[in-house]
Amino acid sequence: RHHWAPMAAVVPISPNDHTVPLLGSPRVAAGNGIKPKGRDRCCQRLLSCVKLRSVDELHKVFTFLVAAFLANSFFVAGKNVGTVLFLSVVGPEHLTTVIFTSGLCSIAFGQAFSAFSRSRTTTLVNGVLCMGGAALTTFFFLGATMLPQKLPNEGGSSLWWGVLLLYFGIYISEDIMTMFVAMQCASVAQSYFSVSDAKRLFGKVTLGNSLAAMSVGIVIGDIAKAIGTVQLLMVQSFLLLASALVNCYIAIAYADQATGGKKKKKRRRAGGGDSSNEEPWWRNWLVLAMGLWSFTVIFTKTMYEYQYNVVAAKTLTAQEMVTITGYLYAGAGIASTLINISGTDVCLATFGMRGAILATPLALLVASAAILTNLSIETTFVGRLVDLSLRWSLNNTVRTVLWIAVPAQQAATAKPWIEGTVKKMGQAFN
Repeated sequence: RHHWAPMAAVVPISPNDHTVPLLGSPRVAAGNGIKPKGRDRCCQRLLSCVKLRSVDELHKVFTFLVAAFLANSFFVAGKNVGTVLFLSVVGPEHLTTVIFTSGLCSIAFGQAFSAFSRSRTTTLVNGVLCMGGAALTTFFFLGATMLPQKLPNEGGSSLWWGVLLLYFGIYISEDIMTMFVAMQCASVAQSYFSVSDAKRLFGKVTLGNSLAAMSVGIVIGDIAKAIGTVQLLMVQSFLLLASALVNCYIAIAYADQATGGKKKKKRRRAGGGDSSNEEPWWRNWLVLAMGLWSFTVIFTKTMYEYQYNVVAAKTLTAQEMVTITGYLYAGAGIASTLINISGTDVCLATFGMRGAILATPLALLVASAAILTNLSIETTFVGRLVDLSLRWSLNNTVRTVLWIAVPAQQAATAKPWIEGTVKKMGQAFN
């Protein structure tokens, strides 16, 4: 110590000059003019290519991308399995009845879900939803393996009613759970991103939805042929369990960044003011406008879905319908990926939020004109492709950014109503 003391007096030593991070390369002091070398320069180039600011931000985006991938994998499988099992066992003549019944059940479930979400963190709600959904899907799998996979000819018998109620339950549970799992996954992301970060990063996070649609859509037909359509219910259970694990990691790793539930700080209302004395959500005009928007989008989407299912059920077998519907979701995944990579940012930067909101109804209007001109499996396929592609990309990003502008407590209470009950009302009225 005495030997180096004179030199220390001549050459001042900065703590930053002798700080070595875990990776072993010296940390360069900000503003010292020294350029990063080797691995650091390569890392910065990669981050700039994907328009991210730091490695931590890359890790965060990847984590939420995986969460979106698992949630949308469950969504794609559920929309395929529930409809195919119902049509193959019960038949298309009961399709309108089960759609209406599912809408009514969603209203009741939405009320219960809204009450449960109040004053609880989004990750806690999502964890309960995933675990409960896994248990319910396993229950229906066991029922489908024990009962006949065809509606008995003896109408009115106990076995006939048992099979009918089982597959009504499978369709309704798939319809409700897929919607609420996807909705709550988005709610978790909204709780951990600011508005400015959401505009920059949500396009990349929603790539998980597109990748899930592509991968699951391509392989689900082969999986159904290999293990059977009923066994896909257990695949869904495993997806929900994996989602619960990722959700648990998010709650632990990003606990200090949470803005929802009990850990949230005071946030500003969309119209100004403090969130500590919030008005009921039905007095927030932004929430009401999003409700009307959701109603009209789902009302139109249900027509496309109904037309496609009826036409496909009359022209395709159950296995062919699983395969073609898988290709539909894969195509929508590819299209939504391209939109998320470049189209969303360009649309928001060029036309703003109003232009981005109007893009979806204008595209659906064109698709509707094509179906009106020629009703066939091809035109209904294209109509559903346009609907899914925009809802998984531009529409999702815009809706998520708008929800962030709503106070956290209002959003937690209103979102199950808007994203659940109002959507199902649009489906039921259709």
